[in-house]
Amino acid sequence: MKKKILIDFGIYLAVGFAIWLTAFFLKQPYSAESTKDAYRYCSDSFIIPSVVLIGIYLLSIIAHQGFFDGITYSVHFVIGKFLPRINNSTDNYYDYKRAKAEKRKSTNIGGLLSGGFYMIFAILFYILYYCV
Repeated sequence: MKKKILIDFGIYLAVGFAIWLTAFFLKQPYSAESTKDAYRYCSDSFIIPSVVLIGIYLLSIIAHQGFFDGITYSVHFVIGKFLPRINNSTDNYYDYKRAKAEKRKSTNIGGLLSGGFYMIFAILFYILYYCV
């Protein structure tokens, strides 16, 4: 279990690093006119992956609770009516929701941890911005 959490954390960290690198080079803090502006650009470039990763984590929690089951069932039902060969399921919504609840895996905390990691750096550069 811990190995899976570490692998998920590493994947989220790599995705966050790619987002940070993109934001960093788009902001170009190395060509800022003052160090105060450079700190602001660095804070901005760290807050973007933080918000994205924490948002992904929150969406996975919402999906884990079954919030999107009704939409998924409706789409499958409509597709099944138009293309009967693709969806042969005759389950009603209650059976569908119960089967989905049994199949659900637990949410991983890697998105929250890596988002928090980037948030720490964003807050650090934010403090440096106001102290300089």
